[in-house]
Amino acid sequence: MIQILRNKCAAIRIHFSIIFAAAAIIFTVLGGMDDVRSYQNVFDKQITNTNKTRINGSFVDQRDGKIYRTVKIGNQTWMAENLNYKISNSWCYDNDNSNCEKYGRLYDWNTAVRVCPAGWRLPSLQDWMILINAVSNVEMAGIELKSTIGWSNNGNGTDKFGFSALPGGAFFSTGFSGVGGYGNWWTTIEGYPGDDNCWGPRTKGYIGGICCWGTGAEDCGDLAYSRTMCDEDGFIGLELRYKNDTGLSVRCLLKE
Repeated sequence: MIQILRNKCAAIRIHFSIIFAAAAIIFTVLGGMDDVRSYQNVFDKQITNTNKTRINGSFVDQRDGKIYRTVKIGNQTWMAENLNYKISNSWCYDNDNSNCEKYGRLYDWNTAVRVCPAGWRLPSLQDWMILINAVSNVEMAGIELKSTIGWSNNGNGTDKFGFSALPGGAFFSTGFSGVGGYGNWWTTIEGYPGDDNCWGPRTKGYIGGICCWGTGAEDCGDLAYSRTMCDEDGFIGLELRYKNDTGLSVRCLLKE
């Protein structure tokens, strides 16, 4: 089950490496995936952005008056902090309002896809890959995107681009976990409804080699993809999480 692996980033990485290895074998046998080297490949091949210009700014959410720092990295403008708009199906870590002020709120996926202010949106996996490639690469970008304080185990980053990623942890049906150790941000991309594994012609059931096989989900449509950073290194991971009973952070991206 996906949610067993809450506290150790290495365990999470191993879990999905195993899933990917199985997927690689499956698609190699089926002749549908010739260059399965990394689950990032699907996006790395087509998405590049070498403009590393950083432009800082701010934005006022007219719904509640909160002011958010923003940063333009390459051609994208991101909020430079996690969203903290109070709405149903959102939580402060440990139900402590001070954690919302520091880390932003944790939202279930159905809320996350509609919670960004007018003119902003929840990013897709491709949006994240544009950011990653503008900064560095998937193995090292986390170092330059993580904040200079707040990460456990000497896991702070350089915050070179002003993105200031913080380890807000997550909310699960069994409680809160991971603050200080990892940050986890929803994307718009959900699993393909009706799939329960990587077999057959429904190739939309996997993204870059990560699929529902091995997660314990009966239907990929119950899951959605998130991007993760850990205190251990600069790797920016890709995870599947249950949409309805998992609360993750939200970073909003300015609509073009």
